[in-house]
Amino acid sequence: MIEQSKNLDEFSVLVSIPGIGPLTAALMISELGDIRRFSTSNQLNAYVGIDIRTHQSGTMRKKDRINKRGNARARKILFFTIRNMLKTQKSPPKFLTRTTAVPTDCRILG
Repeated sequence: MIEQSKNLDEFSVLVSIPGIGPLTAALMISELGDIRRFSTSNQLNAYVGIDIRTHQSGTMRKKDRINKRGNARARKILFFTIRNMLKTQKSPPKFLTRTTAVPTDCRILG
């Protein structure tokens, strides 16, 4: 599968991203196919099943969730790819770091 994917332009682009190796790139290409068929990122999100589902009725609004109606294997590949990308970063993303100090008088209530 890797040998067949090496001939494609997408393969070299994907492998150049930190956290994506040859196997992951080949799996993404095989699951997504020709990515140029999606004219917007929303179409790709819907195909994979990571588009946001909102539920509200009157004044009640539930928490947003991903749809999970798309390609489950592609969603799983993307999940592990993003996890590997976060692991290979030298420092964690800003939204994962604590910006304020925890007060010293805080205790866990049990």
